This record gives sequence, C-alpha cells and structure tokens, in this order.
Amino acid sequence: MVKNESEQDLVDHLDGKKFSDLALVLKPFVTMLNGDIEPDAGCIIYAERPKKQPASSEQLRKDFPKSKTWKPKRDIIVTINGAPKKVSCKSGDSNSIHQEKWKYFRKLLSRLGASPEEIKAFDDFVHSKDKQYFKEKKKPDKKCLDKGYAQKFAPDAHAKEKKLMQDFLKRKKKKLLTHFVKTGHCSKEGHAEYVYHCAPEGWIKFGDVLKEPKFERVDLFIKKMMKAKDDGTDKATTLPLGGMSFQRWNTCPKSKYKLDTIQWGKGLEPRKHLR
Repeated sequence: MVKNESEQDLVDHLDGKKFSDLALVLKPFVTMLNGDIEPDAGCIIYAERPKKQPASSEQLRKDFPKSKTWKPKRDIIVTINGAPKKVSCKSGDSNSIHQEKWKYFRKLLSRLGASPEEIKAFDDFVHSKDKQYFKEKKKPDKKCLDKGYAQKFAPDAHAKEKKLMQDFLKRKKKKLLTHFVKTGHCSKEGHAEYVYHCAPEGWIKFGDVLKEPKFERVDLFIKKMMKAKDDGTDKATTLPLGGMSFQRWNTCPKSKYKLDTIQWGKGLEPRKHLR
C-alpha cells in the first residue's frame, strides 16, 4: 500500500462491494452516508482516494499566492447510488483532526477579528518552549534541555494571555470548529462531510480499519462540540475548544519546524462526539 494506509484500507473494504457483502461493522457507516436509509442489498458501493488535489480556497490563494495546494479535509470519496460522499478518515490515539502552520492560522485569526493583543498572545503560546506554560510552579524539562532547547519561564502562569485566548476561542467557537473539521483552507471540493475514526489502539495492518469504527456527519459532529463546556483548564499546554484540546503541535520536538504549528482534536478525543 501507499502512505495513508488506513485510508486505502477503508477504500479497499468498500470499493466495488455490494452492500450485502460489506463487513458488518461498515453497514451502519454506509447507511449513514446514504441519509440513514439502508441501501438495497445489491447496491454497489464505490470508493476512492482521489489522486488530484482540489484547489485551495480562493482566500488562501489570495493571501498566499505562492503556497502549495492545501491538503483537503476529505480523504476519500464514497459513492452510493450515484451520490458522492466526502469522508475524513482518522485512526489511532496520536493523530489530530487538524494541524496548521502559524502563518496561516495568524491570517485566520485576523480575518475572524482577533485584536493585535489576542494575536500576540497566540503567537507567544505557539512558539514558546515552556512545557509548563500555564503552570505557576515550573522547573526545566530535561527532555527539552537534552534536545538543546533553552527554557525561559515567565514568572506567572500566563494568566492574562490564557484569558485572551480562551475568550477568543469561545467567541469564535463555531467558525473555528468548522475550519478545523470541515473546510480548512480548501475549496468546497475538498471539504469534509463525514468523519470516520477507527482502530483506537492504532492502525497497524490491513483490516484494522474495521476495529471499533465510530463516525458522524460533520455538521452534527460540530453541533455536538458546540455544546461541550470549555470553561477553564488545568492543563499545562492546552486550551479547551469543543471539548477537545487546542495546542501547539510540539514543545521540544526533534524537528524544529513543528514549533511553528498548532493542532486541535488530538488522539481519541473526537470519538466521544461520534456515534
């Protein structure tokens, strides 16, 4: 298989199969894709991972004309009775729903009306090497020091910055969740309509895509997350958003480019909002 094996695994378990011949755990998923109406037994399901990437959004191309095409939020397309369904596929306990480089996220913050003070707070948070960012009592982290990262700690727990960021995340919750789950910086062709998560212990081999699948329509997924309480956090380096974690991708990574990236919806967090 090529990379993104779990996506190809799902495609291989669906493509060209009659509904009656699908693995038992996939039938509720396909039924959901068909508007929660079970297809006829002889209905042929088609699935693919399109090789050609759809265009980035018009806004992204305007803001960053030299940037590469943005990866679509949908990973595969499943066609039932001639109707294509765009699905975002996730697996395991370490993947996240969304990752984004700071330069793009900063532009998004600005378009959503963030003040210069709020943008500065996010900037400092994303680029800090402080593994106890929101903690009052801190000590240098040996793993960071061993990787050559000098650690400087603020005398407080960034209480002011924390409140600025939390207030903004709460104020723009729906727009941010829609961006993270459904649209990204993609044109409409690359938007996701459904989410599929499998193999909570991690995808290893062909067939693992059938392990404990959970799924949902994206719009309902977002609606569920909108109801999640995001009041406060005692975490050292994460902020709550939609009942999940907004955070920097890594604090002291081997690859320094990871210091410039945000992520949201890590690991098994999304599964509590799926059916």
